Amino acid sequence: MQHETAFSVFGGMPRASSIRILFADADYTVRLCTYAPNQVMPRHTHPTMGLSVVLAGDLAEEAEGSEEFAAPFSVVVKPAEVAHRNRFGPRGARLLSIELTAAFTDSLDANTVGLGRWRWCHDRARVPLGLHVGRFLSEPLTAPSAELDGLLAEFLAVFDETPALPRTPPTWMCRVRDRLRAEFVAPPPATVLAAHAGVHRVHLARSFRRHFGVSITAYARRLRVQAAATRLSLTETPRAEVALDTGFADQSHLCRTFKAETGLTPGAYRSLTQS
Repeated sequence: MQHETAFSVFGGMPRASSIRILFADADYTVRLCTYAPNQVMPRHTHPTMGLSVVLAGDLAEEAEGSEEFAAPFSVVVKPAEVAHRNRFGPRGARLLSIELTAAFTDSLDANTVGLGRWRWCHDRARVPLGLHVGRFLSEPLTAPSAELDGLLAEFLAVFDETPALPRTPPTWMCRVRDRLRAEFVAPPPATVLAAHAGVHRVHLARSFRRHFGVSITAYARRLRVQAAATRLSLTETPRAEVALDTGFADQSHLCRTFKAETGLTPGAYRSLTQS
């Protein structure tokens, strides 16, 4: 197993405060990358295509005239030579990075349209596959296996279909979203959120699902899981304490919810991100 530390340089740019190579062959290089708190990476490019899953922390990425904010379980598709700039949050961030070799990228079917442009995806449909790739690779490998190849191929395949991008949420809905982000440990009831937004709670529920793809309850639950993921990955806090601090009734509640969202138990997730 290989390690790179102390701001490893890739293409002349500092990539991360630490990098652990989990696997590399003729098609893929998979890394576990840890970025320092408040680290800023000036605009730069990478010579090959890559996909990354945010495991902990948060970041903002600017590319192609827009900016995306990413939290745990967000996934980015980044074609080769896309110029981008990154700012990492106060806890830093940890990412599972899958770099595709140029030869492998060239061999992809021309109809794989989902990999052809820079974009961040924030739905959880792609997360379990990406995390299982990381968990599989965190175990000692004597040789590449068909299971690993299949997992990586399936992870790439889920990007083939490019979903229609939702319209920008109205200002009142952004206020609701921001309040949920601030109070996710004990989220306000729908009646309070609706009053805060100045709309009927039924209209709020319908519009929220249309714009964010999930119910208000599911969105708040996802925020709690994201917060727990960051604590599990970046601290040694006992799981029972993580559960209470992030709004779960107890450790069992955290375990059930976390596994439903990510496909991994909190213990397995911590082992993946801290091993």
